[in-house]
Amino acid sequence: MPTYVQPTLDEFRALLATMRKPPTYTSTDARQEPFFEWLLPPRTDKGPALAIRLYSSLQPNRNGGATVGRPAGADAIRVVVVRDPRRYEERVIYAATRIHRVPGWPERTLVRLRETWAQLRTAPSCPLCDDYMIPKKTRDKPARTFWSCVRYGWGTAACNGTRKLEAQVRAKKS
Repeated sequence: MPTYVQPTLDEFRALLATMRKPPTYTSTDARQEPFFEWLLPPRTDKGPALAIRLYSSLQPNRNGGATVGRPAGADAIRVVVVRDPRRYEERVIYAATRIHRVPGWPERTLVRLRETWAQLRTAPSCPLCDDYMIPKKTRDKPARTFWSCVRYGWGTAACNGTRKLEAQVRAKKS
């Protein structure tokens, strides 16, 4: 059985100080769970600004801050990408594999954050609207991964742009 740890807000701040771009910290969102956030600018005039969020599994206190992690097994650390909630209804559009709060969590957290940043930075532009794309999986068995426009399913501003992942294209050619 793994030994769970309860990270503190200070431990998270010290860890995230190693990032090139410092995040903002807030403890107010729809889930009432503290998180760190990095805003990404929209790629197009009509596109969304995205936010990479690190849900820290910190327990909010009565003053709106957070001091210590939740009890063992109550939660995990998560890296997600959401539409900028300042302009749109908040919607998670990508979630990385969660990070268990066991020894080594700081290193795994940085890996997940860097992978998510790299994925957004290197993602192709949507062929229909030129916006960000994110990886998604089909519901088929076995599931296949493809690029999907971040505006998929947005009602009147929706875009159904998709692209094949380069790895799949190369695998089919060889």
